[in-house]
Parts: sequence; C-alpha cells; structure tokens
Amino acid sequence: VASLWHRWSGWRKPLLICSLLLLGIESVATAPHYLTFFNATVGGSRRGYRIINDSNFDWGQGLLELKQWMVNQRVDRISLCYFGSVDPGVYGILYVPVTDGLAEPYVAVSSYFLSGLSHRLPLAESRTNTIRLAFHRELQAKQPVTIVADTIYVFRREDFAAASTEFIAKNHGKRPEVSP
Repeated sequence: VASLWHRWSGWRKPLLICSLLLLGIESVATAPHYLTFFNATVGGSRRGYRIINDSNFDWGQGLLELKQWMVNQRVDRISLCYFGSVDPGVYGILYVPVTDGLAEPYVAVSSYFLSGLSHRLPLAESRTNTIRLAFHRELQAKQPVTIVADTIYVFRREDFAAASTEFIAKNHGKRPEVSP
C-alpha cells in the first residue's frame, strides 16, 4: 500500500483510501472469526472453505457457538460430523456421530467434511475410523438451517439424507462412505 501511495497520484489515491477502508470494515465485520476471514471478492468467509481448508480454516473453533445455537433453538441432541480433536461433550454438546446414523432432526457438519476431506471423528473415549462424506458436493447444494462460526453447517436430517440419495443416484447405486 505504501508503494502504491508514493507511485499513485490524482484520482487513484482516493481509490486506494476507499479500498483500505473497505478492507478494514470487512475485517472488523468478521470478528471474532478471524481465522475464517476471506475477502468478499472470493465469496467471503462463508465460501472460504471451498478455497482452502484443513486447520488453515477449520479446527473445531465453532463448538461453543454450536452449543449456544442448540440452547437458543432448544435442540437437545444433534447428529455431528465434526473436525477437531476435542470431544464435543466437553462443551456440553449431546451428539450422535453421523457414523451411528441419523437419529436427530439436525446434522452439524464441519466445513472440513463439506470440502470432501477425510478424517476421524473425535468421540468421548476414542475416535471413529477415517470417514469422508462422498456426497459433499450434493450437500453443498443444500441450504443449511444455519452456519455457526463460519465453519459448522447445520442441515435438516432430511436434506443430509437427500444429498446421500442424490449421490447414490448419480453414481449408479454406489453407496457413499457415510450414509444415513
């Protein structure tokens, strides 16, 4: 910016000032989710996971906000496909791993899995086998109920199941690794 400031003159300097102000506003608007910040020109924080993921974007930082959403919505338990190393029960989240089926009305999916990456789900006393949501593209097309902390997408159980069904239909009956 300093280099441009010295090289630019006339009408370009106000453009530079406006750009800096917009970047500042955009950065402040991201608070407190700075890890997930992506500029609006690439789709913002809600689409950043499609550009880069893993621990660069999602490391499970949304669990406290997921718990708060559950309290606000009066959701007692949730099906969960979460990327991180801490058992969500530590935060008071009652959950069923998606590997155990879809018994709950909502399914929370970390953006990590929504990107098609594979990992083992943390459990209270162990971890699951490595899983991957083979139907992540179909799930991306579904409208989430909410997005918590820019990293945890909450879907209705029916939409999660429909994404799996669509994957099976597109792949001539091939079952995804995780299916309802």
